[in-house]
Amino acid sequence: MLLAAAGLVFLSASPVEGEVREERVFEPIFQSQVVIHESGCEHEQSVVLVHGLGDDAARDWDPVLPSLAERYHVVTVDLPGFGRSEKKNTLYSPFHYAAFLKWLVDRSVDGEFSVIGHSMGGAVALRFAATFPKGLRRLVLVDVAGILHGAAFARFHADASLERKLGGDSSVSYDYLSRLTGAVIHRFQTPVDPSTLLGSPAFRQKFLNADPLRIAALALIEEDFSLLAPAVTTPTTIIWGEQDPVAPPRVAWLLGSRIPGTRLRFMPGVGHVPMEEQPEQLAELLHESLADPWQSDIRPEPEPSNRVGVCRNENAVVFVGAYDRIEIEGCAGATLLGVRASRIDVTGSSVEVMGGRIASDATALTVRDSWLRATNLKVSGETALVVSDSNLDLAGTDLVGTAAAIRVEEKSHVIFSLCSVASPQATGPRHDAITLKKDQLL
Repeated sequence: MLLAAAGLVFLSASPVEGEVREERVFEPIFQSQVVIHESGCEHEQSVVLVHGLGDDAARDWDPVLPSLAERYHVVTVDLPGFGRSEKKNTLYSPFHYAAFLKWLVDRSVDGEFSVIGHSMGGAVALRFAATFPKGLRRLVLVDVAGILHGAAFARFHADASLERKLGGDSSVSYDYLSRLTGAVIHRFQTPVDPSTLLGSPAFRQKFLNADPLRIAALALIEEDFSLLAPAVTTPTTIIWGEQDPVAPPRVAWLLGSRIPGTRLRFMPGVGHVPMEEQPEQLAELLHESLADPWQSDIRPEPEPSNRVGVCRNENAVVFVGAYDRIEIEGCAGATLLGVRASRIDVTGSSVEVMGGRIASDATALTVRDSWLRATNLKVSGETALVVSDSNLDLAGTDLVGTAAAIRVEEKSHVIFSLCSVASPQATGPRHDAITLKKDQLL
């Protein structure tokens, strides 16, 4: 290692052919010292890699760095608070990290560039792309953490824990799911706003031990991406491990629906850290994402149909494609994949919906005494949704009602993640966890 006289710049051997230039410099956003790495400096096109939580920091990218540096000028950095960069008691949020990334790009990149972000780094990259799009050629998001509302994130991990205990039994009772969802939502409806507390140095010191990882993790959960994702105009590829235990794969579909003109690439058998688990496969997908020409995925909707789908007192029934209506009663673990229908009625059941559209002149979707999780669902009608004594986890779901988006028969709980509501009572994005009261209209 050769240390410069100023003590700020040094060169070291690299895992790629040639040298990696490393610099320890002062950055103005967090007012701290950071370590910046550059390789493949002879190439014209630049790629900036943004790591996730963890003190390995930029080293997370080492397994794919040699391949990328063969074609691109690659810039990686130990984000402030991580790796060999300075650690302080400050607010390490995606908002501030995006501003830091802008400073880094202005300093280290000439011309157009691409950004690849993993986990928390994917959330930072998403905010950066929505806020500072100038010069951004490609955006690649890998197993992004922090997109769902915090209550939905907590529910996902509670479900995963339960599934491990039960060995994957899909017949978990509705009563249990109901109690679990209600408890999670109650936790997120406390009068204390964590995002406000995070701005307090005393709070960060006392409750988070001024630990950058804890601060960054809580700030990530509190970030609202509902308005940011649709603002991204850069060609975007979303890469996800199908077995990700940290960031659920439904988030890939959610981002794919909310960011215009995306491509989705799933990695079978891979978890949250594809750089470690399948570096060669990930490198291929990254090169595909950065190459020209670029074309987004086309996801056609099924043609209308007169079919009637029925599930009564069965487990793990799957509905796919177009129907006139679907009736689900007393069913556990029912799944709807890309369904198009004019009406769906769910009673005493647990249901998962992935994509689809329900359009009616009357009531489109009725959910009574049930648990329902929906991702990328479009629901429209005179009343889009009637809900009674139920628990709903909605992500990327749009509810449009000429009379009401939601009509409540009996108290119910709803978690919204990057959703929207349009009705005479309320119109706009929703990213919150709420308890709906009897006879309430939304």
